[in-house]
Amino acid sequence: MGHGVHGMVGMKIKWLSHSAFLIEGRDKVLVDPFLTGNPKAVMKPEEIDCDIICVTHGHGDHLGDAVPIARRTGAEIVSIVEMSSYLERCEVKSIGFNLGGTVKVRDTSITMVPAFHSSS
Repeated sequence: MGHGVHGMVGMKIKWLSHSAFLIEGRDKVLVDPFLTGNPKAVMKPEEIDCDIICVTHGHGDHLGDAVPIARRTGAEIVSIVEMSSYLERCEVKSIGFNLGGTVKVRDTSITMVPAFHSSS
């Protein structure tokens, strides 16, 4: 699963590690925040300020620190429906959607596009 992020005028994209990115525009969007235990991470989870978190799939090196960051910041997590069901049990704000779907969170529209990855 991949996420297309649209509508972010003047955006800045910062690579944080592995598949983690912080995209700053109208909103701050964090993607796949695997930071804790990752020696290549350039930020610690407690340093992250974001409005939205995108989790592309349920592998630990993508879900990573999404739950603790969402709890601390109040960010909504967007993900595939099955992952969203799990995240709701973690007591965080979660929006689930499917391949080809688009969700609008705050001022940001996110479209789920196909991306192939083993065991995803």
